Amino acid sequence: MKMIDESLETVKETVAELLEYYGIRTEADYESFSTREPVDFAGFINSSGEPDLAVVVDFNGHMLKDIKKLARVDHLKNIIVIAQPKNVPKTKRQMPPVRNMLEQDVDVFPVPSAEETAFENRIRQLTGRTGNQRFFDSVAIRKAKTGEKQVSQVIADFESMIRDQGLDATKAKELIYKAAVGGLSTYSGKMAYGQSDEPVFERSRDLPKEGIFLMALGVLTEEKKEDRGFGYDSSGYYYLTLSENEKATGIATEVVNEKIENRKHEIRKLMKYYPKAFNFIILTGSLGIFAPRPAINLERQRPLNTGVIRTTFQYENTTLLETIRLAINNLDLQISEWNRINCMASFPEIRNLVSEYFEKFEKIGIAVRGFRGIKRLYLPLNTLAMHVDLASLRDSYRKDKLKKFALWDALLRTTMKDRDLYERLNEMEIEIEEIREALDETEKAGLTSFLLPRDAVKPFAVYNEQRFRNYCLDKMRTEVEDILDVTW
Repeated sequence: MKMIDESLETVKETVAELLEYYGIRTEADYESFSTREPVDFAGFINSSGEPDLAVVVDFNGHMLKDIKKLARVDHLKNIIVIAQPKNVPKTKRQMPPVRNMLEQDVDVFPVPSAEETAFENRIRQLTGRTGNQRFFDSVAIRKAKTGEKQVSQVIADFESMIRDQGLDATKAKELIYKAAVGGLSTYSGKMAYGQSDEPVFERSRDLPKEGIFLMALGVLTEEKKEDRGFGYDSSGYYYLTLSENEKATGIATEVVNEKIENRKHEIRKLMKYYPKAFNFIILTGSLGIFAPRPAINLERQRPLNTGVIRTTFQYENTTLLETIRLAINNLDLQISEWNRINCMASFPEIRNLVSEYFEKFEKIGIAVRGFRGIKRLYLPLNTLAMHVDLASLRDSYRKDKLKKFALWDALLRTTMKDRDLYERLNEMEIEIEEIREALDETEKAGLTSFLLPRDAVKPFAVYNEQRFRNYCLDKMRTEVEDILDVTW
């Protein structure tokens, strides 16, 4: 996979923030123009329905054909190309002569900074905000007030130490990221028994020196994963994982933060292709954990082995509790609301969509395949949520529809002997009267009885299990379609 040019992504982030600072509504990776690929930014200076500004970040001089196509778009009054300073003269010479022909301006400016002000000057002119404090002055003041640094001292010191050993700091940080996010994620060796019945450890030839150094430093450690198919019960594979000490945790926290911040443009680009409610419910409800397996029928589900982990805050008794607690606090959710979100995120019929979603995060280097009991894809949910402001999406879905989904799910699972109905109603904060109304529907359809007294063996009788299951699933699909904008 081609690695992302982090300096390019940083420039795009800066351009987006500068445009927004001057009140220009922007859409990143805009696709409505007839160009070969999406334009980096479309800007809406006036409040018309069509963008009147296009900004292209072109570091390689490959966008000339697309610029010529943009020049034919009538409602585009300004086209700006951002180039590396050394390439600006050459890029200017290549631009099409459209200024007089179509009354459009095609400007080429160097990457904006506190010293390179041409781009910002043009934006100030276009917006009429020439009296505003300059963007980079504002950023400098904000950083001075908050103590914000582009590179933390922890990262700077760590990188210096790695380089002093003649090692690759980027590779070392990637190993730490994988260990912190995915647990057991980097194969380091195996233990087997030879002819003398003495254990023999074989170091992986692919393990880089950076991994060995980080183990010696005490940041990473090796953990054994048993594999019965290996030959002997006591034999197994070894993987690198994060050490449980303050130094390792401190470095890992900074590494994960830096990685998410540097890839924020790519993350937002990925999330843009999905409805806001889908992003919020799948990320929040999954806790950033997904087992990519083929979709399976609801009656054959294995919730702990495939797809999103099916759990509730009250029921789960593992280390996931802390992740759930952080998510609830950071996203300002009620416990019952998170339980309903997890209920929808783990719905088997959307498993293939969720699998595709997580695999896209893997392609941009954010999701990690690792072992924590079972092989899954892992995302650093709470760090990710902070950097992309996931909390801003918490009102992107209908709470009443999510509650209806959880209600029909609870009824269906009662017939599957999954959990006690009343226990699930309590976890989801669903009223008995709401269940009674739903069962009135199924009773009229000849599928079930009404709600039976609490001392009955079962909460209700099911006269035709297959038809009842299909009825519940149809109800659940309707709510999923409305909330997640999914079509079947």
